[in-house]
Amino acid sequence: QNGIDRCTVSPPNSEEKQQSNAEAWRYGLKIRMGCGASKPPMAPEVEGEEANNISKLLLIDYKKMRENHNTRWKKMLKEAQQRVDAGESESVLDEVEDQIEKEAKKIHMQTAVMNREVLEKIWGDYDNDSSGTLDKKEVNGLMKDYFNSAFRYFVLVVKDRCLKKLKGSNSQYGISMGTETGEKIEKIILNSSKKNVRIWLGELNQKNQIEKIYVQLDADGSGHLDKDEFLTGFMKVVKERCGEKQVKLLQDYVMKDTEGALLKVYNSVVASKNRS
Repeated sequence: QNGIDRCTVSPPNSEEKQQSNAEAWRYGLKIRMGCGASKPPMAPEVEGEEANNISKLLLIDYKKMRENHNTRWKKMLKEAQQRVDAGESESVLDEVEDQIEKEAKKIHMQTAVMNREVLEKIWGDYDNDSSGTLDKKEVNGLMKDYFNSAFRYFVLVVKDRCLKKLKGSNSQYGISMGTETGEKIEKIILNSSKKNVRIWLGELNQKNQIEKIYVQLDADGSGHLDKDEFLTGFMKVVKERCGEKQVKLLQDYVMKDTEGALLKVYNSVVASKNRS
């Protein structure tokens, strides 16, 4: 496997998945997310499906950011449409849509896992004696809890991205979110998001990976980290391992993984319309 370029490895198709009993799927995901190994791994479990303080902080930050920007963008589009209705060129609306698209791309790079304020609050929960430093055991425990807790956050982010990508297809087939068919599509995406995020974070959260990250953070080998040392180093690690590149890869895997199930839903919609 040494010759594989992890940026060009594609998910196996449905036939390959059946033949490999999902082993190749997990291996392909692991390679592309930067955790390559010499043989297909077992799928480790993550424990982040239950809400805790860390997951709540990540979700609150994400939902707040999403709500604020969606409200602002709706207002921008409404104002642009009013200008067009008043006689201005359609290009006004096109320009606003382009602006929103550019802003959305920038926001995707600013995920909650890289929000320094959120990380500072998490640090405070682990620095129980307010000494301003954590030893290796405490730092490793924080990181393990962090990656476990990030499960709910990344599932929501990946699910949102995939549903947004399906918006055009859903509209084409006359499917609205909130309807029975819309909820079926959302469930398909949600289940696949959970599966793929669980595999990815499970690999990232293994003891050997946590140890590697700690060595990277404790550059002077002192055996402990102060707050600034941890925040600066860990934000860099998170950006490399949990940034936009990885979220985009997870999105691609979910879209590929759900291809067959979604096609069945769309075909059933067409068949239902043909009967009526």
